[in-house]
Amino acid sequence: YLFILDSDQIPTVAQMTECTKIMDETDCAGIYIPEVILGNDWFTKLRNFERQFYTGTPVDCVRFVRTKQCLMFDETLSGPEDADWDLRIKGKKTICRFPLFHNDKISVREYIRKKAYYAESMRRFLELNPDAKVMSLKYRCFGVFTEKGKWKILLRSPFMTFKLFCLIALRGVIYLWKR
Repeated sequence: YLFILDSDQIPTVAQMTECTKIMDETDCAGIYIPEVILGNDWFTKLRNFERQFYTGTPVDCVRFVRTKQCLMFDETLSGPEDADWDLRIKGKKTICRFPLFHNDKISVREYIRKKAYYAESMRRFLELNPDAKVMSLKYRCFGVFTEKGKWKILLRSPFMTFKLFCLIALRGVIYLWKR
C-alpha cells in the first residue's frame, strides 16, 4: 500500500491501522481521508468549514491506495495534479473515519498566491479531463455543498456560509484572471 501525503500533513496511527484493515479486507482501490487544518484563526476556521464538504467527493483526492493502483502524477500540472491522479485511480473508493492533520499555516495573501499558481494548470487539467465534475461551475460552487443533505450545514452557520461563498467567488476571480 502507499500513503500519499503533502509535506505539511500529519498522519496518525489510527488512520494507518484503519486504512490497512480496509485494504486487507476489501477490494477497495483508494481511501479518502478527512482533513483538519490546524490553527485557530478565522481563516483556518473558514477553510476547515469548507473542507468538510469535500471529503469523498470529486473535489477530494484519495490518499491511501494499493501499490498496483499507484500511477505517476502528471508533472505538467501544478495544483490540480491530485484531482487528475484521483480520476485515474479506478475502482471502489471509501472514506477513513480518522482525519489527517494539515499544518498549513498560510495567510490569506499566501493562499491567493497559491491558488493563482494552481490556476495556471487548469487549462491543461481540462484538456486531460474534459468531463471532470470538479470543473463544473454548478457542481464546484453549489452541488458539492448541497448534495447528500449537506445544505443543512450551510443553514446552521449562515455567517460561515457567507464567508465561504466570498472565498469561492475570490477563487473564481483568480481563475478567470489566470485564464
